[in-house]
Amino acid sequence: MQSKRWFEQNEKAGNFWLYLSYFLVSHTPKFIIDLVAKIVSLIYFLTLKNERENIKEYRKNLASCFGDKVLKNSSIYTHFSSFACSICDKIAVWCGKIKYEDLSFEDEEFIYQELLNQKMGQILLVSHFGNVEISRALVSKIDGISINILTYDKNAQNFNNFINKISKSKVKIYHVDELDISSMLHFKTLLENGEHIAIMGDRIPINGSKFLSTKFLGKEAKFNIGAYLIAGLLGVKISTFWCIKTNGKFHLSLERLSDKIVLLKDKQASVKPHLERYVKQLELKCEKYPAQWYNFFDFWRQ
Repeated sequence: MQSKRWFEQNEKAGNFWLYLSYFLVSHTPKFIIDLVAKIVSLIYFLTLKNERENIKEYRKNLASCFGDKVLKNSSIYTHFSSFACSICDKIAVWCGKIKYEDLSFEDEEFIYQELLNQKMGQILLVSHFGNVEISRALVSKIDGISINILTYDKNAQNFNNFINKISKSKVKIYHVDELDISSMLHFKTLLENGEHIAIMGDRIPINGSKFLSTKFLGKEAKFNIGAYLIAGLLGVKISTFWCIKTNGKFHLSLERLSDKIVLLKDKQASVKPHLERYVKQLELKCEKYPAQWYNFFDFWRQ
């Protein structure tokens, strides 16, 4: 049977679990939240065979690249429990339970220089790795920084609608299936107003052919190239934006991919070096924090 692609999989975070998480985050101490998250993640771990197999393959590929030692302090279940905690953290930050003081920075001055009061915004390439929602939520509360989310329509609609219900400020999310002239004009306006656009780099488009294959953890995998094309067409910078939970803190980093992507006649060949730099960064993050990989679908066959 052909494996489902990421957007063909049903959301696992249904309304019941989301509102249960919201209640727990809002009204109970952290040790109870952690306990329930472990129980819920164990249920999912035991009942979701395909997801277990997909994480198993990721871990096998990771070990092939970096050696078995990289898996020493984690297990397949760790991915499920870590993901459950990340959902609670996402809810907590929009409820005001996680504060700016809970962030740590990899060159704080550079991050503010890049994001604060810019005449021209930039593309921020993010991933289903770590918890970039935390940094986006907290950094966006600073006057002079505005981050919009560009996402695909089917997979996370339920969660995004839920966040908009509980958050004190409207989350600016734009759903697109395919880049068209209307979308590009809108993004151009946002960027010219000094706003930034965050785009997931590890999900291929639902429609169209704006993706490329490249080696990731030793095997060919498809990656979305829409972010690089937007940056090239609109003449803006593109950077990776990471937020990794470590030692109870959320560590934020921003790394430049390109000041200017020049698109030649062969656009795919033009963007591939930038894609490969992103993938290399992703691999190194996976090596250091293997259990914060939250792609539970069959990544190498999407």
